[in-house]
Order: sequence, then structure tokens, then C-alpha cells
Amino acid sequence: MIPAILRGLTIRPQYACRSCTDGVVQAKVLLRLVEGGMVSTALVAQIVVSKFAWYLPLYRQVQILAGQGIHLDRATLAGWVKRAAWWLKSLYELQLRTIQAAPRLFCDETPMPVLDPGRHRTCICQFWAHAMDDRP
Repeated sequence: MIPAILRGLTIRPQYACRSCTDGVVQAKVLLRLVEGGMVSTALVAQIVVSKFAWYLPLYRQVQILAGQGIHLDRATLAGWVKRAAWWLKSLYELQLRTIQAAPRLFCDETPMPVLDPGRHRTCICQFWAHAMDDRP
């Protein structure tokens, strides 16, 4: 097993041409998921997957990152998740339109306990699952 390594990278290659008179040209900065931020898309994806696929709340992720020497506020992670959701909104809408266009749609409403950190107890929330089946 190779543990994850968190590190800061800034890669902006420089190019030069012997026959040109332009001198050295540096590559433009790549677009970031969070404008003006240094966080990589890979780290934001890791935060989002940990939160929604592995049910790891942001406050626990903050504790894990602090154990690795990265000190971030939970609000920072929440902002990253919000920004990722903004980027994924059109994909969500396309998926929803595709599901709703099916002749048969199946829904499941499952109650699930969710930790409410401010009140130090759990509350019951609803998890909605949608599926379509076009088989005869």
C-alpha cells in the first residue's frame, strides 16, 4: 500500500525556440476549479467522493487533513464542495432529464440518520433514489 501524499505543485513549463526572437515563453496558468485558489481538481474530487460516496463528513476530513499537517477550515472544504456542485449542475440536469423521459420511473425514499454537529445528535433525513427501466 502506498499512502497518499499531499503536496503543493506549481507546474508552468517554459519554452524557448532557437530560431525565434521571442525568447523564453512561459505556459499560461491552467484554469482552476476554484477561481483564485490553489486547490487542485484532484483534491476537490477526493473531498467530494469522501463526503458523498464514503459518507465522511467535512469536519472529519478536516481532522484527517490536520493529522497530515494540512490545516484547513471546514468552511473552506464546504466552499470547494459547493463549487464542484456548481460545475456538475449541468450533468445533474442532463441525468434528471434522461431519467424523467423514461416511460417508467421508480423512486425510493429511504429515511437515514444524519449527524447534526451543532446539536450533537442525529436527525432523520430522506435519501431519494431514482431509477428507470426500459425493459419490456
